[in-house]
Amino acid sequence: TPNHPDIASTLNNLGAAWSDLGEASKAMSYVERALAIYKQVHGPNHPDVAKTLKVLELIRRDLGKDTQVASQANRFIKACREGDSESAASISLSSLSKDLYDNEDNPLISWMAQHEMTATLEQVLALGWNPNLPNTSQVYPLHYGAMKNVAVTRLLLEAGAHPFFQTAKESTPAMVAKKKGNLQTLALLLPAQAMLSFTDLATFEASYQAYKERLTPSTAGNEELLVALELALQLGDAALLQPIGTGKAEGLLSQLTQKYPLGEAAIQVRFRRLLASPNS
Repeated sequence: TPNHPDIASTLNNLGAAWSDLGEASKAMSYVERALAIYKQVHGPNHPDVAKTLKVLELIRRDLGKDTQVASQANRFIKACREGDSESAASISLSSLSKDLYDNEDNPLISWMAQHEMTATLEQVLALGWNPNLPNTSQVYPLHYGAMKNVAVTRLLLEAGAHPFFQTAKESTPAMVAKKKGNLQTLALLLPAQAMLSFTDLATFEASYQAYKERLTPSTAGNEELLVALELALQLGDAALLQPIGTGKAEGLLSQLTQKYPLGEAAIQVRFRRLLASPNS
């Protein structure tokens, strides 16, 4: 019959299963039905009723926690979208899920980088948030850092962001930094071994041209060629691939992915597109 104690026991078990899965609302509906059956069959003072009431109390407590966390998440989403660092700092981030998105499918870490929320960004990166998540415009956090903020760029690079992702217009973070004239972030992005000058854009261009002129692939070692390959990929310089040679460059790709382990797919995409460029 619908009101048999065995039915109530089954409902309790289902509630426990949903509770273990973190579904407090579903768990509560099953346990409340079990409680109603126990009260009808045994009366309000039966041990099964008391036991089920305790279970229900624990589930309601979990549900309250879920509601509190959801409220904090919504506040954090709002703070990040608005660039409100003060409000973001008042929220306990350890209770939130990693890699949160807003309701328009933009990752919050992208908003943090865009609004230069350095302290908040440092906190979430320390909690293991992914630094390589693009927004719906196909712009990555490192692109925003490269535009204007050295501290944001440094934090992202230290957390494993890599400089080979490109926007919908096929611009890497280095290309964005160069276009915006941000030589400080450009210096962080490009390999230091190239010994380029970042005093101003004209000086950079002159030093880069001098670097290409002195590059001699026939006598250069693997390390020097690896630097050249990275420069070509980051700056979109298909012409720099010519002296390296396609075969040699392909052999160096695995070494480049060892340096940027999270960037293997993006490095391959970038390389293939440069090969297809009319200047290569």
